[in-house]
Parts: sequence; C-alpha cells; structure tokens
Amino acid sequence: MRNIFVKIIALLLSVLMLTLACGCSNSNEETIGASTDLIDTGKLIVDEGKSSYQILIPVNADKNERLAAEELQLGIKACCGLELPVTTSYSSDYKFLSVGKTQLYSDNETEVIGEGLQRLESKVVTVGENVIMIGYTSEYSLYAAYDFMEKSFGFKWFTFEDYSVREAKSIKLYDFDFSNVAKMAYRNLFEFEYITIGDTFVKARRMRCYDCNSDGYTTGHAQSAIIPKSKYMAEHPEWFSRNDTWGTDPYSNGQLCLTNEEMIAEFIKNVKDMILEKYNAGQKGSFCNIAMADAFDPCQCKNCAAFAAELYGRPDNPLERAAIEIWFGNRVARSVNAWYSELTGGETLTFYMLAYFHNEQAPVKTLENGDVVVVDERAIPDDNLLLCFAPLGSDLTYSLNDDRSGTVKETLEKWFAFDSNIGIYEYATPYGAPMYPAQNLINMEGSYSWAIENGAAGYLDEGATQYNWPSMQKLKNYVMSQKWWGVEKTVDELALEFIDFYYEPVAEEFKTYYFDLKQFLTYQTEVLGKRYSVDDSRYGSTEFWPKGMVDHFDEQLIKMLDDIKYLETENPKQYQEFFDRINIERLWTNYSYLFNHSSYLILQKRNEIVDYLVKYMSKYNVCTNLISNVETKRSKQ
Repeated sequence: MRNIFVKIIALLLSVLMLTLACGCSNSNEETIGASTDLIDTGKLIVDEGKSSYQILIPVNADKNERLAAEELQLGIKACCGLELPVTTSYSSDYKFLSVGKTQLYSDNETEVIGEGLQRLESKVVTVGENVIMIGYTSEYSLYAAYDFMEKSFGFKWFTFEDYSVREAKSIKLYDFDFSNVAKMAYRNLFEFEYITIGDTFVKARRMRCYDCNSDGYTTGHAQSAIIPKSKYMAEHPEWFSRNDTWGTDPYSNGQLCLTNEEMIAEFIKNVKDMILEKYNAGQKGSFCNIAMADAFDPCQCKNCAAFAAELYGRPDNPLERAAIEIWFGNRVARSVNAWYSELTGGETLTFYMLAYFHNEQAPVKTLENGDVVVVDERAIPDDNLLLCFAPLGSDLTYSLNDDRSGTVKETLEKWFAFDSNIGIYEYATPYGAPMYPAQNLINMEGSYSWAIENGAAGYLDEGATQYNWPSMQKLKNYVMSQKWWGVEKTVDELALEFIDFYYEPVAEEFKTYYFDLKQFLTYQTEVLGKRYSVDDSRYGSTEFWPKGMVDHFDEQLIKMLDDIKYLETENPKQYQEFFDRINIERLWTNYSYLFNHSSYLILQKRNEIVDYLVKYMSKYNVCTNLISNVETKRSKQ
C-alpha cells in the first residue's frame, strides 16, 4: 500500500514541477530583498560604520511611528552594526531618515506626495540627502520604513522574530520615489501568537497586519460584552432574544433585540464609555467591534419581525437578519463617529460586524433581468462599517472560488455585489483534527486571489486561536500576510521564498516535503473524493492518513534532522533553531502513529512516542489541550 501512495505522489509531483518550470519564476535567481530598480546617488547613509544621519519622527509620534524608528535602528544595526539616534528635533543643518508627518515632511509635502496619498498607500521619497517615509496613516508610514529597508539592504521580516538582511559596512543612499499600496485594508492573522502572547502589536505589524488587541477598542463577539445579560436581564428581558438563561457566556446570551430604541441608546452610550476609558489611558485604537454573539437565536419579537418583513419586502418574516444587523450597525457607527470625531479632532473609527448564522445571507434580491440589488437602501453598510462573512459550516475541501464549495461561493458573490466593506473570516485549521496538515495549503491561491479580484476589504483567517498547529504554521502566516497585501507572487513562489530563508540548510529537501504534502492533500480530494468541514473529526482518521504516507513524510523529516547534525558541534545555537523548525513537523506524524496506527507499535515504541509528543507539544505549545488524550495511550505494562 505504501509504495502505491509514494508512486502517486511522485507522479503528481512531477506534473507540478513541470508546471512550475513552465509558468513560475525561480525565487532563487535573485537575492531576497535585493533592489535592481533604484538609482544610486553616489552618496552613503552609512559609510564604513559611521553616519551623520538621524532618524526623525514627529514630536507627537504615535505607537506606529515610534515602532518605525525602533525597526530602522534594528535593521541598520543588523546590516552594518551601527545604531542611529532617534530625534523629534528637525534642523536643515542635519540629514535624516524621516518617518511620518515630521517638519521635514511638511516642508516638502507637495514634492513628496503631489496631490495626495491613496488610501492604504506607503511611500518612500528621497529629497536632497534625506529619505522621507510617509503613509496614508501612521501605520502605513511604518510600512514605508519596511519598504525602505528591504529596498536598501534586504531587511525583511519572515516571521515576527526572524528576518533577512544583507550585511555590509556601508549603506547607499538611493534616489527613492517608491510607492506601495495594499490590496486589502483589513488584514488579520487571527492565530494565538498574534492575539494572546506578548507584544501582539509589534508581532502583527511586522507581518503588515492588524492587532486585535491594540487596534480595537472592543474585540470578540462584542454585543454580549457591550450589553451584558448579567447586568440588564432583570430590568430589560425584552432586550434579549432568549429569556430562559442567565449565563454570561455568549452561547446562553442569545442575540440582542436590535430594534429596541432604549437598548440602542444604552448600547451607543456603553460603546462610547468603553472607547473613552481606553482613549484616556493612551490606548488609542482604530476599530470598534460590535459583532453579534456566537449563537443563532435571532430576536423574533413583533418589532423585529415587522422590520425584517419591511426591509426584505417579504411578509413571511425570514430568519435572515443581515439587513437589520447592517441598519443597526450604521446607526451605532454614525452616532459614535460623530462623537469620536469631536474627541479626536476629525478622526473616525471602522466598525466591525460578522455575517454568519442568521446574518450569513446577503440582504439582496435578484431581479428578472438577473441583476443583484440590495433589498433596501437601509441595508447598505456605510464606508466605515465592515461586514466580515464567516462560512462557519463551510466545506474546507475547496477554495472559496471553486464551484464545488457548495453555497459559499454563491453567498459570497452576493455579498460582493455590495461593492463595499465586505471582508472574509475563514478557518485555516480543521478544529475537529487540528494536529494534521490543513487543506488551506492548497486552497490559499484560489481563495485569496479571488477575494482581491472581487474587491474584498479584508481577510481574517482563524487558525489555532489557543494553540499552535504543528505543520508549517510560520510558512502559512507569511504567505497569508504577503497575499493579503497583494504581493503578485503565487502561493508556491512565496512558500519557496520562505523555505529558502527559514529552512536554509535543508531548503531543497523541505521543498520536496512541501510539494509532496500539497500533492497528497490534492490526491485526497481530487482522486479519492474526500471532503471535510471545520469541525469534522474524520479528517484525522486513517482513511485520510494511511500509514504508508505517514511513513513517507516522517522519513523525509528524519532525513532533514540527520542532515543538520553537523551543526550540533559547529554552531549549537543554530542547530537548535533549525532542529525545532523541522522537529515541530514531526508532531503530526507521530500523533498519527499513536492514534491511527498504534497496532504497528510495540509497547516500548508507543511509550516513546507518548513521551516525545508530551515533551514537544508542551515546548512548542501545540494543541496542549490534547496532551491528556496522548497520555491515555501510554502503556502501563
């Protein structure tokens, strides 16, 4: 059986490699981050370890601009060992690397941005002997700093803690006039390292993404927190769709009655209070989450039923309530933004809502001529109201643009008809079998490209939000962040770029593993016809992961570990780094041996695998909630 599967993999791999040879550029042909399109001024920013430059930031620099200065210091020091000073004081007698709306930028604004910057644009311009980095917002000024470093000396983040850089004694001053515009406004790596651990703001920004914590005044299924049932149920049971429960978790909350004027007034008041508390504490955000509770239970009171029938033009009171949700969201956003604009001197917030459960279906109708139009003008989201479509029960087997994805594609196409702030909330991990390599490895290309082509405002891919997943998590995060920005490389090109950097000593072997795994996932669906959904535990079964293929992948990983053995004595620190990067992949193969193929294991080997999994699942924080299940496989004999 094993030989049959290996031959299938080899055949599929040969077809894929032929396709790549015909249609894709080879990422190894040029140095990562090297620039060939810039004009050399003949002058230097750093000359043999010395520099007369300073990093200039605004007097009232915010967290993005301060981070940009720190990142410039880090990058230049990594390149040539010199740490430039940071200042907020401008003088024409000095030379600067300027970030944000500094005095230097203001003095040269017309020369730098002409008639203005596009939304989502970052720009790098050389003025005299100064380099000015500016963005549509301070966040994009930070990205301009990253663009400058990548172009100048190949500094680039591949993970939030691993970067490439070209080391040199000097750094040239190029004649910059470079612009970079993101294709999606809202990019969010909703994965545990980016939402729960340490400085999530810095981690997210290094991947050019948003941070759920510091960028938002409220997070999660916020309606339940803004109007908590435990506080309001006694006096206002009519505010809730469920009056039979008093629990505080969203599953027992049900939904709010979004047509109740008294509730709406209290909701808006509470949102303002939440914002003001963080704002006064210096925790300024750019988003406000007002998403529904994580439950079905739409309110079916007389007012909601009548308003739904009115908006949809249907007397049968459909349970689909996206029209009411949007109407409610617009009311909240308009009221709060009017107040917030006065508070901040003209700034506004983006309000975030979810389109799923009873809000999943777009509030549109199809006319006799085939045109898709909104059911009512009151159901059109304002420009600062983001609706994120979340296909919770979707089939993960295929990309979103695949006709075989069931109703997901059709539903999304109707949302895209709004031509407004429609984002996608997808699921990168099969929650029913999180230890196994996920199908999104082969779905990314279609889903992400299709979203951009249809003008999706954003993308959020929920991975293991409490724990790592074992297979190529860092690689996928890199690919996601690059594709969502709009980098015009294929998923495979980006993956190869990452592999060359992250698995350097065994890069070619890891590429074989990567393509073998992708092709086996393709074989599962295209040849065997296997399908699975978000919470489908069958994905972790023997029918998906036969022993022959698990052997094949495990042997590849063991070979890579053997091939870096020489580093154990030459460079122990580097050895440990590459060991961990490869070894984390063996968690899923050993997990499969233990739970799918334990009949092939002698008792001693079974216990060795248990020890191995417990040790490294803990060390890498991979699905640690499953460790107790692993322990049940330990033999007491």
